[in-house]
Amino acid sequence: MTLLPERKIKLPAWLPESRRRSLSGRRLTLLLPPGVRARLRTPERIPPSDWNERFRVMPAAESFPGKWRRDIAPHAAWIMDLWALPSVRELWFCGPDQASKTSSMLGCIGWSIDQDPGNIFYTASNEDKTKEIVNDKLIGMLRESPRLRKRLSKRSDDTGMSKVRMNNGVTIRAAWSNSPASTASFSARYTFNDEVDKWQRVGKETSPVRRIRKRTKNYPLTYKHFWSSTPAGQYVHKGMLACQQIWTHAARCPDCNTLVVMDEEHLAIPDGATVDSIKADPEAVGYACNACGSIWDEEKRLQAYRYGDKFCLKGADIANPVDIGVHLTGFVTPDMRLADIAVTILQARAGDIDARIDLAHGIKCIDYTDEIKEREEDAILRLRDSRPAGVFPVEADALKISIDTQDHGFWYVIRAWRYGLDLTSWLVKAGYVPSATADDFSPLDYLLASEYPDENGEPHRIMAGIIDTRGHRTSEVYDWCRRTGIIAAAGAPGRKTQPVTVSRIDRFPGTGRPIPGGLALYNIDTHHHKDRLANKLMIDPTDPGAFRLHSGHTFDQIQAFERDSSQQLSHNLGDYAKQMCAEYRDDRGLWQCPEKKANHFWDCESNGLALVTWLGWQHAVSEKKKAPAAPAKHQQTPANNRPGWFNNR
Repeated sequence: MTLLPERKIKLPAWLPESRRRSLSGRRLTLLLPPGVRARLRTPERIPPSDWNERFRVMPAAESFPGKWRRDIAPHAAWIMDLWALPSVRELWFCGPDQASKTSSMLGCIGWSIDQDPGNIFYTASNEDKTKEIVNDKLIGMLRESPRLRKRLSKRSDDTGMSKVRMNNGVTIRAAWSNSPASTASFSARYTFNDEVDKWQRVGKETSPVRRIRKRTKNYPLTYKHFWSSTPAGQYVHKGMLACQQIWTHAARCPDCNTLVVMDEEHLAIPDGATVDSIKADPEAVGYACNACGSIWDEEKRLQAYRYGDKFCLKGADIANPVDIGVHLTGFVTPDMRLADIAVTILQARAGDIDARIDLAHGIKCIDYTDEIKEREEDAILRLRDSRPAGVFPVEADALKISIDTQDHGFWYVIRAWRYGLDLTSWLVKAGYVPSATADDFSPLDYLLASEYPDENGEPHRIMAGIIDTRGHRTSEVYDWCRRTGIIAAAGAPGRKTQPVTVSRIDRFPGTGRPIPGGLALYNIDTHHHKDRLANKLMIDPTDPGAFRLHSGHTFDQIQAFERDSSQQLSHNLGDYAKQMCAEYRDDRGLWQCPEKKANHFWDCESNGLALVTWLGWQHAVSEKKKAPAAPAKHQQTPANNRPGWFNNR
């Protein structure tokens, strides 16, 4: 085999003269040993999904022994490919039992040995489980797959349940999370961490996740972590949610060809069905396509899964993500029958705690939380005063707006503040405005340009604002912030040492296009400011520092009441109060929002508190006289005694 092109070489000076004469002008062929040739040969670079399909053989311990097949677990193919992306340092796979989590990791191990070698660290929950996986599945894969079998060391003692050495320099080390000694003293480029939510903290040691991360410090630019588990309230669900990008497997409807993210809402359970009736007739349960409404049976569901594809839930505009989350649920994976899911849902609705936990962890694949209400809606509504919506209080100094961005519109809160250490404030207006396109910010421009009269008819305009940039049309939000001066904000994960930090953004996400002059991004410790907001809500509305609301009535409602005082005057702050009660603090003191609960106003208000604190309004001196405390509940105004703002409106 010719490895190098033919070329002339100069004979070295140290060669004896007799040898120089005998070799001069002759043609020589150098044959390198097979081992050297193998080490010099660069393998064809292919993604892990293609590599597994061509070269991986599943051992007898697997559910489907023989050649690895993409159609058995199509989600595993794109998960392995995401892990192998050059920019990715961590992948968090949160999914149900029997969802190819371990198989995906083993596929990445096989690919890395052949395509991009580096030392490997595999960790499971305990010693028995680790050795079972290594012996039955990992070593089985290495021996059954010809491409990998060639890489195995010829020495018999190089292949064991705690360590496997390959002949290309790769060492695979096995460890278990409840043994700090087994996870220490070995440097690895790759770590594969199985069922992390079953891992246990040992004594006064740091968390096993932190211990594992230390194994890769010698590879700062090329390391990769793969974390996977069924959630159980520990690491995987939180780790997945904290990633820059989150993907799931969307099913493709056999009838309308639309990709849909399957959920509980579209599970078709017959009216009046019981656990016993479903067990007697499991085929009565189906799934209604999110797009066209056609009902899938198990066969159609399997077809929808196999012809499905990955779908980005978060961070689609990030071109080179550092960490990627994968959220797979039991609704899409065919290993879990629809009838079994329906039974669990009915049991959970009936109050069965075990069923609720199983529904959260095993089917929805989220952390189970026993819902805790930190606040009641009535406690929020007691903060109302007598002002109509849209009226600026005369004792306030400045007006600000805080905005929560969505795909097709914006939630906003406009609040007036009084300068001073107590930071008393009044809700002026809150709501939602739609936008026609991703770059349509005209509804917000209208709010910024609007004037808000006080009780004396004097107009006031918004002085400052903050908008959340994460998750929805980030580039367009950046552009709008540069044009308007509204502060661009992003919630920072976990608790931070500083309530607000500022970083400089030079390029638009996704495209890499430069931002002329750059943009300041304000990173908000949301947990800190939500703590402060929760404390504010407990202040009596008649005391300094209160977080007051308007009456919940519009000008027109009050005018109609004045014409006919017998009619009922109902407020419009119900949704606001509900959203302000959505979140709760978990056992770590971190704020959490239960699934499918709206918390937009809560986010707006906490970001607004961060804004005014950052601007230093608590240190400014108010020039307004303090007005008498407003009553907590709306006072009906007689028709013959209209307030000044009404005549000056």
